[in-house]
Amino acid sequence: MSVPRLDLKAELNSRLRAQVIKAVQEGRLTVQRAAESLGKSPRQVYRLLAAARRSESTSLPHGNQGREPINKIPTEFWNEVIRLTRNHYPVVNDQQLHRLLREQHNLTVGRESLRKQLRAAGIPANRKRAGKARKQRKRR
Repeated sequence: MSVPRLDLKAELNSRLRAQVIKAVQEGRLTVQRAAESLGKSPRQVYRLLAAARRSESTSLPHGNQGREPINKIPTEFWNEVIRLTRNHYPVVNDQQLHRLLREQHNLTVGRESLRKQLRAAGIPANRKRAGKARKQRKRR
């Protein structure tokens, strides 16, 4: 099982943050140096120190870790869009589908988000390929 790259980066950032805060608590590092190494202001380092004292844990995860984004579009909405696409608009391309959903069904969604969800659901892009620009001449 492979670990997603974003999770690995977050894990490394969390470990670095914990190591730096621990060094500050032990007096091996100043708040100013810790701020520089973490890319934060001294005020934020003081805030992290206070959080470390409160939690008494070895790591300091981000406060939003494990929560869904506030602006995430609900799964029921995407299920409805995919149902409409499969049942009513099987031969429509992504841009036309985006326009039809907005005009006919009053469903507003970003075109790129729509494209990503359709591909994830296994609905391929309906593209009309341009024909050949010229006739090939007969070979001897």
